[in-house]
Amino acid sequence: MAEFCEDCWKEINQYNDIMCKYSLSKECEICEGCGEYKRVVVVKRRLKFSRRIKVSFELFKQHYYVFRIRLRNLCSKND
Repeated sequence: MAEFCEDCWKEINQYNDIMCKYSLSKECEICEGCGEYKRVVVVKRRLKFSRRIKVSFELFKQHYYVFRIRLRNLCSKND
């Protein structure tokens, strides 16, 4: 199995998912992507359901506040 550090893993897969977490090796190994001596990705795992709900709620809250600010600015321009 190929061994890549977390940075190379994300770059190769073009994948930056907040909902996933990676298990890294306990000892440092040579990354096959960058050739540096780092901890490498052993397995990718999903977050627990409760954590997934919390992350989703936080993302919703951020988008909601941005929407409110934009709506307020739009309404103030019309006055």
